[in-house]
Amino acid sequence: MIEETYHRMVKVIWQDSASIDTWHDIDNCITSPSTVTTVGWEIVDNGEAMVIAGSVSNTEHIHSAMTIPAGSIIKVTYLRCADEETHE
Repeated sequence: MIEETYHRMVKVIWQDSASIDTWHDIDNCITSPSTVTTVGWEIVDNGEAMVIAGSVSNTEHIHSAMTIPAGSIIKVTYLRCADEETHE
């Protein structure tokens, strides 16, 4: 059996920049940020930023990591499974 490393599962609602990368009329500019929901494993929360990873290995390697600036975070919810099943 592989030894598991524990990180908390988290849902973060945050504001992101928005852009249009094609030529368009000035009247069609995006005038408000996008609100984004990200779910993953909390790797770092140091007051300046929160790092969320999609996957964490038993050797402490991470994949699909995103750094969200603390000033962009609207809400953080720590998730847990109500009825956890293990399949081996």
